[in-house]
Amino acid sequence: MKEIPQHCVDTFKERFGVHPSIIEVYPTMSNEDTDKFLNKSHLLWFDYFMNNEYNTFYKDRLYEYDSTGILILRKSQTKIFILTKVDKQNVVDYILLQIKRLTKKD
Repeated sequence: MKEIPQHCVDTFKERFGVHPSIIEVYPTMSNEDTDKFLNKSHLLWFDYFMNNEYNTFYKDRLYEYDSTGILILRKSQTKIFILTKVDKQNVVDYILLQIKRLTKKD
C-alpha cells in the first residue's frame, strides 16, 4: 500500500469511518478515456508538476466516485486504485466493467 499516499487512506477513514478495501487496476486506457470515465466524479485532491513550457502533468488525483463509500486514486497514467467499503462490492464490479469496456480495442 506504499503507492497510496497515507493522506488518501486517512481521507477515506475520515469520510466513511472504516479502513478501505483496495482494488488495484492496471488499465490500458488513454488519458481521454480515463478522463471520460472520471468526469462525473468529484476531484478531492491532486499532485502535478509543470515543465519549462508551462505544460501541466498530473502525477496523482483522488476522486470521490460514490459518496457512500468509494474513492478512486488515479496514479499518473498507469494505475487506478479503488478504495472502497466492503459493502460496495457490487458498485466496484460495475466500475471494473466500465474500465474493461473502455480498454477494449475495436
